[in-house]
Amino acid sequence: MKKYGLVALISCLCVLTVSLSGCSGHSEAVKNGPLVIGTIVSVTQTGTYYNNNPQLEVTLRFVTDEGQEITASDRKIVALIDLAQFQKGARVPLRYNPENPEDITMAFGLDDETLQQALDKLTGKSGEDHDGVLLK
Repeated sequence: MKKYGLVALISCLCVLTVSLSGCSGHSEAVKNGPLVIGTIVSVTQTGTYYNNNPQLEVTLRFVTDEGQEITASDRKIVALIDLAQFQKGARVPLRYNPENPEDITMAFGLDDETLQQALDKLTGKSGEDHDGVLLK
């Protein structure tokens, strides 16, 4: 009987761990904050791994909707196959807390229209004005 109790406990802990790993820990103000495009300033590994994928601390520079230039960091578990995307100078969509702009989260999985709007804000052009090429 004790054997089954231990198995149940381990199963619950595994489910809890997987559930919590999906939580970003960011406030609603950040998750729903303004979307902008930031530039990667630096990338370092934190030493933490999840399923053999490293956690990165990514420092980004961006301009808020109010015109304030901010440098801030976010952490993300990155699949090994995606590591090449996280290089100095790369552009990354992010959301920030308008009340505390250094509180950010990288925003991945955006639909094309939302991403296009963020790019338009960055360049000051509409999607059709990018040298004849749509960024959709």
